[in-house]
Amino acid sequence: AVTLPWTMTYNGATTNALSVSANGWISLGASLGTNYTPISSATAATGVISAMGGDLQGTATGTMQYTTIGTTPARVFVVQWANWSKYPSSTYGTTHIYNFQVRIYENSNNIEIMYGAQTSNTYSFTYQVGLRGATNADFINRSGTGAWTASTAGTLNSSTMTMGIGATIQPATGTRWTFMQTPGNGYCVPTYST
Repeated sequence: AVTLPWTMTYNGATTNALSVSANGWISLGASLGTNYTPISSATAATGVISAMGGDLQGTATGTMQYTTIGTTPARVFVVQWANWSKYPSSTYGTTHIYNFQVRIYENSNNIEIMYGAQTSNTYSFTYQVGLRGATNADFINRSGTGAWTASTAGTLNSSTMTMGIGATIQPATGTRWTFMQTPGNGYCVPTYST
């Protein structure tokens, strides 16, 4: 459990309570507990931000940390998973290394999911990427089995992105999904950039 340094608006609800999961996601309000499918989960929460929702674990050098950067009213709350891997890291941590962040912007309530250097070899896995509202019927997520640049909007709350063999089926270093909050407090389909 983490307290956001300000109260954010997310889909019309307000909260400053977060739960950060080793499994690659953040829940707003109530915690989803240990969950590998945070967007499709039926557990109630104010919302979910899933950078790489799946069965994950830190490697021997892995860190999961958070910080606030900037000054009021333009602070950014950053949660970072560094040297993370598919569980168990003792099996996959030498061939699959993930680095990613979630950034929450104070003034706009916009959300960014950012990816650093990735290593994917030998195996392929699927992860939930996107946002969920108070229920799993309210979601904006991504779907794809190939290049992340060619992903599409998910049509199911269980849609996933594949992290696959080699550099083409993973986000390039610097990839970011930006979810902008609309005036009605919902989130737009994200923009993709590298």
